[in-house]
Amino acid sequence: MLSRIKNFLLTNQSIRQTVAKNAFWNTVGQFGGRLLRAGIIIYAARELGAESWGAFSYALSLAALLTIFSDLGITGLLTREGSKHPELRAKYLATAFFTKLMLMVTGAAVFLIITRSFIDNIEVLALLPVVVILTAIDGLHDLSNGMARAVQRMELEAWANIMTNLGILIFGFTALFLYGNSFALAIGYTVGSSIGLAAIIITLRKYFVGLLKNFSFSFIKPMIAKAWPFGLAGLMGAIMINTDIVMLSFFRSIEEVGFYSAAQRIILLLYILPGLLVVPLFPVLSKLLSEPERFRAIVSKGLRVLLIMALPLTAGGIILGGGIIELIYGKEYLQATLSFQIMAITALTTFPAILIGNAIYATDRMRVLITYAIIGIFGNVFLNLLLIPPLGMVGVAIATVLVQFIGNTYAFIKMREFIDVSKIIKFIQPIFAVAAMIGVILILKFLPVIMLVAIGGITYFAVLWLAKEPSLLEIKSIFR
Repeated sequence: MLSRIKNFLLTNQSIRQTVAKNAFWNTVGQFGGRLLRAGIIIYAARELGAESWGAFSYALSLAALLTIFSDLGITGLLTREGSKHPELRAKYLATAFFTKLMLMVTGAAVFLIITRSFIDNIEVLALLPVVVILTAIDGLHDLSNGMARAVQRMELEAWANIMTNLGILIFGFTALFLYGNSFALAIGYTVGSSIGLAAIIITLRKYFVGLLKNFSFSFIKPMIAKAWPFGLAGLMGAIMINTDIVMLSFFRSIEEVGFYSAAQRIILLLYILPGLLVVPLFPVLSKLLSEPERFRAIVSKGLRVLLIMALPLTAGGIILGGGIIELIYGKEYLQATLSFQIMAITALTTFPAILIGNAIYATDRMRVLITYAIIGIFGNVFLNLLLIPPLGMVGVAIATVLVQFIGNTYAFIKMREFIDVSKIIKFIQPIFAVAAMIGVILILKFLPVIMLVAIGGITYFAVLWLAKEPSLLEIKSIFR
């Protein structure tokens, strides 16, 4: 029995078993790692207060944009091409590694010079050199994770993610306990991320041996030519997450940035959920272009599952928003409630969009991907400029919902040939289940919020099961 479990969890035997195995390890790595990091985020937001937490979040958001510009879609390309062409994995990894390193060093120098010309907050300026190093480490970590996905060994990625976030938790707590300021927290984050990077390189050491030998200067240009459209999609996501905070800081106080960032962190934690399904599926989708019906079935069933996951999160976030914010951060952060409730709506668009975006990339529809990214990037900036001055962080949240709805509607229309709409539009069971969940929560609203979250979730999935929701009964077929 133990031997069978070990073989299932640690070896690739078939497409179905490999995807199921990778989904399991992705769940362990993402949930385990993010829950560990959530501990330090909650403690830091409470310990630092809204203003210092806002400064830390602002510095991280600025540096995160540097990471995206230094990647250009290289990590996604490594996963896609590495899964398709095993004989080129070493060449792709070596060339991607040194290309990304060069882009990061150049970008970091330019970034530090430019940011010092328009930032006047002393606390943020002190943080920037540290968070630049932090994001560079995270960028190399992401590249290593891309390699683990290419060889479909996500147990290695899970191990490294847990080590990273455990390191951040330990060193972040220690730094805050000893010094109690945002600079110490940034140092703790950086040390923890360094541990995670070392862990993933050690576990993938056979692929990192011979980096210099496998590096090809002539390979850089064609690699970037293939990667940059996917990089645009990644840039869209980064802009929607990070420029929200950056632009909010231009019009409002650093304290309001702290409130918004606190609400946003909870929403970003929820965004892990679609990745638990989509990340293991991406290498499989890349291989199934020659089997269009199978490709279409996987995408359609996956979209329905993701919408079913998103529906109770949106409804619960709206109904219990204030209680959730107070439970996690305390009464000081209750001003973030409305922004959190509005951002909860994004689960309905973001969850399916993650799968559609990966399907677009797997089918090599770069024009669609580019247009999708342009809608997101420019739409988000325009709406932020329009809504932040009068509405502040509430305007940021509204802009996020609107631009996601517009961009994802476009992507869905362009990918309709790969989607069986009939599997999605018959949504009676989930709507009935979420209505039952809302009713139970409202009846029992006198209970503590943590109990309401648990009871609401149990009610939702119990009603789905009793209503014989096809996605619950046939979920295994997604991995066939």
